[in-house]
Amino acid sequence: DEAGDLYEVNAADKTSTYITSLSPNTATNALGYDSSRNQLFFVDNDLNFQVWDRSSSSTTNLGNALGIAANPANADYYDNAFWYFETNSTDLKKANLTYSGSTPSVSSIDTFSIAGMAATGVNTNTFGDIAIDPTSGTLYASTSRGRFYSIDLASPSTTFQQIAGSLGNDRSVGLQLSF
Repeated sequence: DEAGDLYEVNAADKTSTYITSLSPNTATNALGYDSSRNQLFFVDNDLNFQVWDRSSSSTTNLGNALGIAANPANADYYDNAFWYFETNSTDLKKANLTYSGSTPSVSSIDTFSIAGMAATGVNTNTFGDIAIDPTSGTLYASTSRGRFYSIDLASPSTTFQQIAGSLGNDRSVGLQLSF
């Protein structure tokens, strides 16, 4: 939430349980969850890339390992990587992760310039959120102005597919996505 508190939500029972505070007094954003390692990755207000380990309930600060100048406000974890769009750009980033024991580090960052995605005017890539379907490797994105699209991560530079266009300057749309 806005205070950096983590809750687990049971959608079937419509209940929530407080888990921990990830980053006190910080509105965490750009989240991605590695379900096989039970680790939650996030970017805090100071642009630090952090990982919370569910089994130990500890958080490791990796510093500005992503080299970002602004919080992207979108991210997801997929295939040993943390994926995100740079703020207001058509550049999709893939931060490749390597592990020493259970502690991750960013080994390299790949950049994919997305063809066919004009990100100007009401189509700016201001987020919103992204979510990656773990079974198909398809990234879905919802921007703050309602643009909804998909990208196949097997070939991200050439597979942009707009599903719904921007709603203009209407920012009353849903922003968060997940699988």
